[in-house]
Amino acid sequence: MINIDEILRKKRQMEERRRTDSLFIKFEEGDNIFRFLPIGDLFYKEVYKHRVKNKFYVCPKTFGEDKNCPICEKVALLREEGQLEEARELAAVGRFYSVVVKKVENGEQIGIISYGNSIWSMLAGLILDKEWGDFTDPKNGYAINIRRIGKGLETEYQVLPRPKKPIPEAKWKEWMEKKPDLDVVFKVLSYENLVEVLEGLVEE
Repeated sequence: MINIDEILRKKRQMEERRRTDSLFIKFEEGDNIFRFLPIGDLFYKEVYKHRVKNKFYVCPKTFGEDKNCPICEKVALLREEGQLEEARELAAVGRFYSVVVKKVENGEQIGIISYGNSIWSMLAGLILDKEWGDFTDPKNGYAINIRRIGKGLETEYQVLPRPKKPIPEAKWKEWMEKKPDLDVVFKVLSYENLVEVLEGLVEE
């Protein structure tokens, strides 16, 4: 007999994945001009992910939770046993995510960008520069051009501030209301489910 509940569960999962994927904005070659929205009192969220069988799972330490992560425990065990390459492949890797507004042909797109240490360092440099300061501030903030140069392993990025420009209060309120919640986007599985992932018992 066909398992209708399982089919419905899979359908909801696929719809949620498509919705989440549509939130992400990729860097195009050339200029990428964004206005950053604050995430709490920061401009980013650092998310740690484990890669298990070519799929990524958010590590609980992303949210500063006290509960243990079975995958991190496995990594520690592998290191103790001298299996350093296996441990490296399974270890959680951090990446930065920001919520931004990008101008598009039909208006504006509010989405999420992902980037590594080099872009984060350049963005942090602007924040710490007294001349530029907080680019997420609606009154004294400014847009940023993240310029992508080259392709593949030859890709380089430049982070270029634009002139400071205040955002009208109504527009800012609209952006903040539409802003995706990264705590929801990056869901953490339960300890038991992560154990199942590690043991290869879960197929998505």
